[in-house]
Amino acid sequence: MATTDDLLHFLDDDGLVAAHVEMRLEIASGALTPAYTSRTVKGACIDRQRTTAMSDPKATESFDSSDYRRALGGFGTGVALVAVRAPNGAAHGMIINSLTSVSLNPPIMLWCLARTSSVFDIYTQVEAFSLNILRSDDHDVARHYSRRGGDRVIPLDQVCTMETGAPVLAAAVASLDCRTRLRQSMGDHEVIYGDVVAYRGDPGVDALGFFRGKFVTLKSGE
Repeated sequence: MATTDDLLHFLDDDGLVAAHVEMRLEIASGALTPAYTSRTVKGACIDRQRTTAMSDPKATESFDSSDYRRALGGFGTGVALVAVRAPNGAAHGMIINSLTSVSLNPPIMLWCLARTSSVFDIYTQVEAFSLNILRSDDHDVARHYSRRGGDRVIPLDQVCTMETGAPVLAAAVASLDCRTRLRQSMGDHEVIYGDVVAYRGDPGVDALGFFRGKFVTLKSGE
């Protein structure tokens, strides 16, 4: 069984790559003006961790990675499974929450993979992959495919294919079939971009979310 530590370390494979800033829109002189706000506990953010000069390793020697992860935990995300065809032909799955839409025209997605991941070579050598948004009741799927050192092979009866031939999770809320466009090293991760060549979805189904180290349900509203 996967442990809580396994789930919190979705981060071991993909990592959280964004922080949340609350933004409200105010009417000013007939125009929409962005007004940024922040929720703070200790005065005017005087207890903040400095993040300047992040490209310099020495600048973060005293940077508390645990506190940083907890801060990023305030950004709730969906939960997705990346599926690829392994060299032996098996469907291989990995849980991520670093999933971002880069462009609508053309449709491009990105996700991130830690270079220390045990499956790094498998996922960085494929020419196609699918991104599958998990359903709200897919807790077991999320636990299984985020387990360190666990079996990541997806049973044949749980996958299908679309355009690229990459395995697609048959029961997902939505699936995006992608061809690898670009792989880019960034910090301690590899950023993987994909061109979406086919997709499918069920907008009436609730999705699985992850917030503050716990699963949550993302309601469809339909």
